[in-house]
Amino acid sequence: MALDTKEFDRVLDEYMVFQKRTPADVINGKLYYIARNATMTTKAANKGTIETELRGNAKSYEVPLAAILVNAQLGKEGKKGLNGPKMAKAVEKLIRKRKASVNFVRSGWKNAIVILENYMKSKGELLFVRRWAGTAPVDKATMRKKNIEKLGKATVARIERGPRVWGEIQNDIGGADDGNNKATLEQVKQHGLQEAVNKEVASMRVYIERKLNPTHNEFNRKMGFR
Repeated sequence: MALDTKEFDRVLDEYMVFQKRTPADVINGKLYYIARNATMTTKAANKGTIETELRGNAKSYEVPLAAILVNAQLGKEGKKGLNGPKMAKAVEKLIRKRKASVNFVRSGWKNAIVILENYMKSKGELLFVRRWAGTAPVDKATMRKKNIEKLGKATVARIERGPRVWGEIQNDIGGADDGNNKATLEQVKQHGLQEAVNKEVASMRVYIERKLNPTHNEFNRKMGFR
């Protein structure tokens, strides 16, 4: 996805001036918050809009868009196109699947959140996470039950990887029924992730302003805050 991270990079450089934590720990924290933000900033699709578009006529054709998509997918699979009752049934199935998959995209960040939270817990960062994020850990049984391990993942940043410290969050939810649906889902994910990054930039700015304020610095020192 084509994200604009120029402002994030610039503010992160300023943010690092006030950090005693390792770059890897900072990166993991930022990835964690961005993933959490994305579960809120990723917009669920309007089910009515999805159904209206799919039932409406496709451009240049006097048939519903859903019917075109159904037969296009069958063609890719080397199968014959449908019509009549079979097509009507396939159209209903496509509409149900499209509604479910687009609104399901938010959950693709959950496994990344769990992975990063468990790592930070092992590093003694759990109190820091709880104070600012207020999230609850998800046990492995719950993860298996909800099948979230297959929806996305995270690569934890580790300082021992070399001079370039990096980490990654990934949302694997995509459209398997047709390319058009996949493109729609990618747009939804990209917009939500960009908003999540922007939200974390705003949070870092607040942190920096507090650190630059002498009154806040003295208060934080007395209270033992970072």
